[in-house]
Amino acid sequence: MGPPGRIARYFQGSQLTPLLALVALLLGAFAILETPREEEPQIDVTMANVFVPFPGASVRDVEALVTIPAEQVLAQMAGVEHVHSVSRPGMALVTVQFEVGVPRTEAIVRVRDTLAANRDWVSPELGVLEPVVKPRGIDDVPVVALTL
Repeated sequence: MGPPGRIARYFQGSQLTPLLALVALLLGAFAILETPREEEPQIDVTMANVFVPFPGASVRDVEALVTIPAEQVLAQMAGVEHVHSVSRPGMALVTVQFEVGVPRTEAIVRVRDTLAANRDWVSPELGVLEPVVKPRGIDDVPVVALTL
């Protein structure tokens, strides 16, 4: 018999086992009574997708001229938790995730103001179009994804 078997045999014959079970039961009942509950909790997990079109550019050009500077500009905002990006031919997608509790409208206004204030992060002669900001929330994220 290995170590798990010896431990199981000890607890089966011990007088301490019912006491531990009773303590666990009481702690569970206490946790149920003291845990705050809401029917529909309102949790603000705000995200924003920033699409930056760069027609005719390769992935490397998009990354070097648009994506990396945009990440640096957007990461400087207050309340930002993560900044993720994807570079595609002719398009950069930068996702900004704010800390939990930042109101949605305040976060989106902050993103638009930051982009407008730092418009010089990309040269207008390159042909980069105006960024499009699309707000996202926790309800926009799929709970389950199935792949066949």
